Amino acid sequence: MSRCVVKPCVRLWILLLVLSFSAGGTSAQDDSILYRAVAFVTGTEEPERSRGFRDGLKQAVVKLTGNASLATSPRLTPYLDGAAGLVASFEYEDRMKGIPVHDEQGTRERPHFLRITFDKGKLDNILTELTLKKWPLPRPRLSVLIAVITPKRRFVVTETSGPAYGQREVLRSVSERRAIPIALPENEKWISVKMIKAGTVDEMDKAPAAVGGNCPLSGTLKLDDKGIYWDMRWTLHCHGTSARWSLSGVTYDNALASGLEHSARILSQRDAKQH
Repeated sequence: MSRCVVKPCVRLWILLLVLSFSAGGTSAQDDSILYRAVAFVTGTEEPERSRGFRDGLKQAVVKLTGNASLATSPRLTPYLDGAAGLVASFEYEDRMKGIPVHDEQGTRERPHFLRITFDKGKLDNILTELTLKKWPLPRPRLSVLIAVITPKRRFVVTETSGPAYGQREVLRSVSERRAIPIALPENEKWISVKMIKAGTVDEMDKAPAAVGGNCPLSGTLKLDDKGIYWDMRWTLHCHGTSARWSLSGVTYDNALASGLEHSARILSQRDAKQH
């Protein structure tokens, strides 16, 4: 197991991550990104490191299979305590770097990103033991079309919309964490809240060409009457596969994550049956 804590190594990690998700997502030849994970830990010592490895193992298995439910499945329990033995390399990044350390603030307990690379052969063996199939690359790039409706405003989540900043960041985070490539509209020039709410197949099929993805995933995110929680309705159309689902009384980050994660589970299961 190798360890890297120097700045050039962190920069290399970020560069590889960006390149992997550019131009439509990861390539079929290099699936190394599926064996990486990022955990949030406090300090750089035990027991936080082991906890981070366990969390990272869950992330990697979900990435590899496209099945987010495995993160809470008891099927993984026998492997979690031995997660450290599956790690090929890891590195830390101080989440508070650039912020001066105060006299009363220790350095060991500062929050860090724990970036983990797992051993490919060992994780593939685990998938075989659990009779799980890897969701191969390249994966469909989802054209994500979301209408946000609140008592005060309505808007589409686009690359440039100011009100959509929070939703946009959640989608990007889930996309990277789960290795699900996405594309958002550049602006509202051709798409509207009304169009997304109508949700007809003919209209949604225009999305991939206009946005740059392969499959349209549309949804309506509505703030409830109390102004606290959100209701979400999703529709997925992807190369002959269609699905609809909804959630009520959830936070908007959970609502948005469900769109990408549920789509991934549907599409990975479809691909597994075809192969």
